[in-house]
Amino acid sequence: MSDKKSIKLPSHRSFYAAGGAFLLYALLFPLYRHGDYLIAAAVTAFVWLAASKALPKERVEIEEKPVTTGDSLADGALKEGAAYIASVREIRRGIGSKVMVSRLASIERTTDNILSAVRSDPREAPKVRRLISYYLPTLIKLASYYKMLEEQGGEGENAKSSMKRIEDNTATLDSALKKQLDLLYENDALDISTDITVMESMLAQEGLSESPYDKLKQNGGEE
Repeated sequence: MSDKKSIKLPSHRSFYAAGGAFLLYALLFPLYRHGDYLIAAAVTAFVWLAASKALPKERVEIEEKPVTTGDSLADGALKEGAAYIASVREIRRGIGSKVMVSRLASIERTTDNILSAVRSDPREAPKVRRLISYYLPTLIKLASYYKMLEEQGGEGENAKSSMKRIEDNTATLDSALKKQLDLLYENDALDISTDITVMESMLAQEGLSESPYDKLKQNGGEE
């Protein structure tokens, strides 16, 4: 089953405006030379750009086939995670507080990176279970409540206190998710370290570089 993605495109009327501009230019200024066509093309492009900015964008839905990993647990986590992040992003766009917007945007980026790590290695899916089942749904609930309080003016001690607690909570969650992302890369870092060690040993055995033992002796001799 494919998902639908909504994108914004320039209005089709901007193309009509550009075409009309070209025809009008051709009627007023006959096209005899190569340079005349270049000028007509420049005028047409200018009209299209102006019309594209002036006219409202058209929203178009396209079908997007979901990327599958072959692991049902990982695929479920990726689909749910993407849906939650889309909800967070939509809520963020309606919030005025720069502090809250910045923290939500950071959480979105970190979560996207976490999902990318799961997509690269589906075996990591169990590690993001709580993120998908609790942290993100709760974040949506809190961010929605924050947005509602802000729209109502955020007046009163209870409202201000609740908004401050939500801001602090998002900062804590943002920090925690960054730590989780770092843990997901822990195995990769270990593999890379092992590969580097093996390569250095092979180069030293073939006489193409100094061995760690030779470097140690050299450093010891300098002291």
